[in-house]
Amino acid sequence: MTRRVAWVASADATDLDTDGVPLAEAAARAGVETEVAVWDDPSVDWARFDLVVVRATWDYFGRPDDFLGWARDTAAVTTLANDLAVLEWNLDKRYLAELADAGVPVVPTTFVTEAGGPVDLDPAPAWVVKPTVSAGSNDTSRSSDPEVVRAEADRLAADGRVAMIQPYFETVDTDGERGFVCFDGSTAHVFRKAALLPSEGSATIDGLFAPEEITLTEPRADEVDLAERVLAWIAERFGPQLYARVDLIDDAEGRPHLLELELIEPGFFLDVAPASADRFLAAVAARLDR
Repeated sequence: MTRRVAWVASADATDLDTDGVPLAEAAARAGVETEVAVWDDPSVDWARFDLVVVRATWDYFGRPDDFLGWARDTAAVTTLANDLAVLEWNLDKRYLAELADAGVPVVPTTFVTEAGGPVDLDPAPAWVVKPTVSAGSNDTSRSSDPEVVRAEADRLAADGRVAMIQPYFETVDTDGERGFVCFDGSTAHVFRKAALLPSEGSATIDGLFAPEEITLTEPRADEVDLAERVLAWIAERFGPQLYARVDLIDDAEGRPHLLELELIEPGFFLDVAPASADRFLAAVAARLDR
């Protein structure tokens, strides 16, 4: 029996970036018929797919209500991965507050919902400001000037968006971030991402996202412990999910903190870990066999 899977993308990302070729090759080996479909293409009949996997919908942040409407409609006619409840929760980065309340070490985050209100900044050499609904470092900036930080947060809030402010952890300039790419709750590989932001100002956006320098790395034991703790929390909160990416960064004392938990459209960077593509297709096949 033919099993049909949709990789869901935005119109500008139908090549699925660095994951496209490894996924296609792994799908052929697994005997799974896959097709890239654009989430806001009205001609797509989502019900004809056995599984619809959100993969590269990197433009959703500009129309989050439309995206969630599509997700709800799709989940009503077929199996959506990740789960609808997870997409709704993970779309807005205020989820970090819930994880922090659960005791997960999260990069300290201040949320600004109203322009002109008081903003208390934790002492830091610099801060990062971005909207809570964003992707690919769009509308993300860094500054060492508290007044510039407050003005940017006010600008986002005045535009009807919620701004988030985080201290800039300078360890990223030397050590980068670590991303745990996980399928069915288990880590497939871990990569290092070099710093993206300039010393002052906004990230350079090339198309839908800022260019990224990615290399494979071996995580430390404390990083593994934190990533597994986050994955266990997600499984308890929502049930097992097809994929996750847990992005970690060290504070000045070298302790890992959660920077972001990506459950909607994370890049897997399979070009640097091609064997992980087969692991992902195995997880997809397991979903199809349920």
